[in-house]
Amino acid sequence: WLECELDFASRLGRAILDVVVHRSREMARLNQDLSRSNRELEEFVYTASHDLKSPLRGIATYAQMVLRSSGDNLAAKDRERVQSIVQLAHRMDAVIEGLLRYSELGHALIRREDVDLNEVCGQIIELLRVDIENAQAEIRIPHPLPTLPCDSRWVNQIFLNLIVNGIKYNDKEKRVVEVGYQVPPTSAATGRTGPGILYVKDNGIGIAAEDRDAVLRLFHRLNADQKFGAGTGLGLSIVARSVERHNGRLWIESTMGEGSTFFFTLNE
Repeated sequence: WLECELDFASRLGRAILDVVVHRSREMARLNQDLSRSNRELEEFVYTASHDLKSPLRGIATYAQMVLRSSGDNLAAKDRERVQSIVQLAHRMDAVIEGLLRYSELGHALIRREDVDLNEVCGQIIELLRVDIENAQAEIRIPHPLPTLPCDSRWVNQIFLNLIVNGIKYNDKEKRVVEVGYQVPPTSAATGRTGPGILYVKDNGIGIAAEDRDAVLRLFHRLNADQKFGAGTGLGLSIVARSVERHNGRLWIESTMGEGSTFFFTLNE
């Protein structure tokens, strides 16, 4: 190369490097701003949700008191209106409770300890016993579940939401939800054992392929007509975020009209 060509190439290289460095610094600054904004938004959601719970429960309590003390003296239409106030207050309370849990997941410390998942699921089944009996549902655990290092509080939320959904979004005469564990495979190349896969399987209405990512988003409801009850649109979002905070993966396999299986790992 001529001396002038080498000089030009050197200058061009320095110019490109300057642009790359500038862009990298700008991207880092934008990421910091985005992280700060997300933290501030989560803190705002948590604070606002927490402060709303008390007055909202007060509204429900006073409306119930009106029904108990004066319900018989109210016109039928007015009684229905007061009952609607109670129902809407309870529904809003459920939404706020879900928001509190979701926002808390953004900054909560994941406390890993050895957790017996059989005990976790046993407690959930006992908690849901009345709902399970009313729905004539069956919860199956075909094989003992493992003990894994995880945060028991948030793993409880994963199984609770998936089991509840398996019972709720189900139009079968016999509703079945199965909780299981697939033994981790061992790589022939490395000899290392991969992460075990947990799953919750139901025989419910199923989820269309194009909706499987959407159902994990905040406030996304597939059944807006409330045929299967009014959901908050937060349950699966909490599941997805809980799995993410455990450095795990979550994916769905489903056949419309036959049911869905939610697979997830907790440590990868």
